[in-house]
Amino acid sequence: MSTDNTMSRLSNQLVRNLKSVGEPSLSPDASRLAYTLSWIDQDQLQTKSQIIVRGLPDGTEHKFTRGPNDINAKFSPSGNYLAFLRPTQISHIQQTRQ
Repeated sequence: MSTDNTMSRLSNQLVRNLKSVGEPSLSPDASRLAYTLSWIDQDQLQTKSQIIVRGLPDGTEHKFTRGPNDINAKFSPSGNYLAFLRPTQISHIQQTRQ
């Protein structure tokens, strides 16, 4: 590592720009793949995620959701519906007195 922390700055920038793909769900007829695309919002320094649907085998993609934290997409058995989770509030756990 250089003494001017070039590697550290490069690594921090790299991490901020990373996107990850996960939680794949294949439609029953294998014509579409839904997955979660996640990244770090630079302004808010929070993780964001959306559901992307990719047509197979042509590779066309479209954003199925535009929510800030959409996850866990699953096709219905018929393939006509795609369910997903969208957390809408922060859970609060309160400690009880003993």
